[in-house]
Amino acid sequence: MQKITVNNDTGAPLTLWVEPLGEDYWLNPGERFTVSSDTELADPATVAPFEVTVHAQGVSVFSNVGHLAGVHDASGTEVHCGHQRPTEAP
Repeated sequence: MQKITVNNDTGAPLTLWVEPLGEDYWLNPGERFTVSSDTELADPATVAPFEVTVHAQGVSVFSNVGHLAGVHDASGTEVHCGHQRPTEAP
């Protein structure tokens, strides 16, 4: 299983974008989410399972292991696209 953890160590909500599908998840201050995929890499020696980009809109995690990436909170509970999205979000 391929996994990466995203922590929100800021004092404000943080948007986590999971690409390539453009799914959004919102982390409150102090929260941690894990992005994972059961898909195996074709060549793990040359391809990283995930790429991370920090930008003005939040953090993007691009799954290089396919479109099926799950997101779980610190307790291991699966969260879904739009999790904790504020009503005033763009």
